[in-house]
Amino acid sequence: MIKNTIISEHATALRKLRCVGGIVFNHWDRHRRRGIDPNPAILEGVDGSGKSTLGADLGRHLHEHYGVPAITVHALKVDPKHWERDWIVAARLTRRASRDGIAVIWDRAWQSEPVYSKIMRDKPVVVPPRLKTAWERTGALGYLLDVPVALAQRRLRERGDEDFEDVYRALPKLALEYRDSREDLRLKFTTEPRSETTFDKIVQEILLGELR
Repeated sequence: MIKNTIISEHATALRKLRCVGGIVFNHWDRHRRRGIDPNPAILEGVDGSGKSTLGADLGRHLHEHYGVPAITVHALKVDPKHWERDWIVAARLTRRASRDGIAVIWDRAWQSEPVYSKIMRDKPVVVPPRLKTAWERTGALGYLLDVPVALAQRRLRERGDEDFEDVYRALPKLALEYRDSREDLRLKFTTEPRSETTFDKIVQEILLGELR
């Protein structure tokens, strides 16, 4: 399995998807993959909803059981003034990696920007149609990990993040905003992200979902 990596400024590091953790995939044998061209997956939800854990488990499972190289990519640290541009670049690079047979699993993606901007910064943003189109072309499957707010808050307390207090207090509003915006953000509702049934369903959709 490819090691996790954090993509920052303008997603340029995503260009290195073929060579992460010292493993080069330039000569990946498609026959060994049995023709699998995995769809990217986007895991969304409030802090403490289990995105990172699920992403790591999915990547490990895809590699060990299907021989598909996988990488979990954490949300971009984008320039607020150019967030649309950065996420369109990320979409193009994600699509390229998927076509090379790599399962790209995003731990947050463009959907977080309108939710957190509205609740945390009181600055609603409009998602441009061309950004949504760019991500639709990747074949990405979006999942909203909807867990009880009390559970997410407990995980935040245990984690002890630097911005713990602000996010902790905002969790109920963030969770509600995600639910209300789910359809517009192209997210499937997932109420039990850690259940075996949900896990298996996501794996199969990554492997057998609509091809680009």
